[in-house]
Amino acid sequence: MKYIFICILFFLCQCTGNKNLEKEKEDFLAVKRNKENQNTEKKSKIIAIFDKEGKEVINVDLNQREAFIKYEKGKETLTGQYTDTLRTQYFNGNGDVLAVVKYDEKGFSLYQPNNLLLWRMEYQEDIIKIADNNRMRSPYEIRKSDNGNFRAFSAEKMWGDIFTKKGKMYVRGNIAWETIGAKTNPAYCTFLFTPIALELRIIIWLEMLRKN
Repeated sequence: MKYIFICILFFLCQCTGNKNLEKEKEDFLAVKRNKENQNTEKKSKIIAIFDKEGKEVINVDLNQREAFIKYEKGKETLTGQYTDTLRTQYFNGNGDVLAVVKYDEKGFSLYQPNNLLLWRMEYQEDIIKIADNNRMRSPYEIRKSDNGNFRAFSAEKMWGDIFTKKGKMYVRGNIAWETIGAKTNPAYCTFLFTPIALELRIIIWLEMLRKN
């Protein structure tokens, strides 16, 4: 009888020990995940764009989970949340949803919160097209030049181009902006299409940067 009691006691101690080990493991993994999330959020990238007088026009603090955007000399803000792989939401300074971005194999689309299309961006061979309809009629186009720079077009006109010089990337057309960069990126041509609202140009530009 005494022997049976000792065996039962030993078994209970083992179970308790195993549970304690499992609890410690769960606690350790929870702390590890928390640290990994904190490290991910800390790995942010700052993107600043200036006008030709050197005044900042756009500032973006970007990480894998979200983006904090300031524009109009810091008076206006946007926040992008990247927790969903199928879509992204952008909020204005009042916390209202400004646009929802949905992705597909050809590009992405911007929608109003009520699901009405705002703009669509598609990669078509060597041309990037941006249009306010799904059939891509009357689009804005971004094309690569022979010298490696990019130009912004529509059916009516050429809106401008982007190029690099001495470690800076220049946006030149109906606006004159610049940023640090030794290599041209077609996303910056989006800013030249001024009929598109600035906040929506910023979203299209940032989504193109993220996908590249």
